[in-house]
Amino acid sequence: MDRFSYVRTLRDAIYGKVILARRNASNHDELVAIKMMSLEHLAARTALRGNLHIKEDGLQEFAILQSLAPHASLLHLLEDFEHDNMLCLVFTYCPYGELFDQVHGPNKTSRGVHEAVAARWFRQIVLGVAHIHAAGVAHRDLSLENILLDAQQHCRICDFGLATQRGDLTTGRVGKPFYMAPEVYLGDQTSYNGFTADVWSLGILLFILVCGMPPLEVPGDHDARFRIVRQEGIRALVKMWGLRLSERVLDLIAQLLRVQPHERPSLETILLHPWLTDTDDGSCAVDCRPPTTTTDETDVGRCDGQRHGSCMAYVA
Repeated sequence: MDRFSYVRTLRDAIYGKVILARRNASNHDELVAIKMMSLEHLAARTALRGNLHIKEDGLQEFAILQSLAPHASLLHLLEDFEHDNMLCLVFTYCPYGELFDQVHGPNKTSRGVHEAVAARWFRQIVLGVAHIHAAGVAHRDLSLENILLDAQQHCRICDFGLATQRGDLTTGRVGKPFYMAPEVYLGDQTSYNGFTADVWSLGILLFILVCGMPPLEVPGDHDARFRIVRQEGIRALVKMWGLRLSERVLDLIAQLLRVQPHERPSLETILLHPWLTDTDDGSCAVDCRPPTTTTDETDVGRCDGQRHGSCMAYVA
C-alpha cells in the first residue's frame, strides 16, 4: 500500500471495504478505487460483519475479472495485490457513482431520465454485457446499483461476485429480487440460462431508467404486478399506471420482459433496435452529480424508488 495515499472510504463491502486512494507513482496523481477484501472471509465465504454465509464469491469475481479482456463498458481492474491479509483490487475510479444515484439521487424527481440519455447509457451497458457473454460469462446481478459512471459519464459494469462462467446452464436464486428473471426466482428448483436471464434484468434496468421505478417487486405469482406482466405483458402495466413512454422504448422493454426466456431477443438484436439506432442524444445533456452518500406488496400500485440493493447474497 506504500504506493497509494488513502483519501477516504467510499463504502463498506461484504468482505471488507472500498476506499478512494491516490496512486502516487502515476504521473498525474491518479485517483483509484481499491476494493479491500479479507482473505480469511473470502475463503470461508462469510461476511466481514455479521459472519453470515455468502453466495457472492469474491474469489470467483477476481478470477473472472482477470479473465475478461478490457472493454470501455466494464470497470477496469488496473492491478491487484495482497496487503495485511487483504486481497486488494485496484479499479478505475468512477466519480459519478452508481447509475442508481442519477435516477434516484438528491434533487431527482424519480421519473426517470430523458429517453435520449437513457438510450446512450443503455447502449453502452448492452455492449458491455455482449462483451462478457462472448467470453462465456453471465453476470446474474445486472442492476442500476452495479453500473458506475466514470469521469466521462460512460457506463461501466461492475460487481461480478454472482457471475458464472457456466452462463448457458446454471442454478441458484441470486441477484436482487426487483431485477431477477422469473426462471432465476425458481433457480433453486431448476437450472436456467444465465445469458437470457441477464436480458430480463436489462429490461428491468431500462424500465427503471425511463420510468424512475421498478415494474415489479418479485417475479412470482404472489406479486400482482408480475401476474399482469405474465398474462398481458408490460404494456398493460404501463397503461394502468398512466406512464408516458415513446412507442419505440416501450416496444424494446416489452421484448426484453418476455416471461419465456427463449422469446427474449439476443443482444445483437437489441443493439439493432430502432430506439437505440435512431435516438439522437447529441444535444441532450444530463446533470450528473457525484453521489452524496456511501450506503451500500401484493397490490398493483407502483413500487417506490428505494435502493434496490438488498441482493440475495446471504444464505441462512
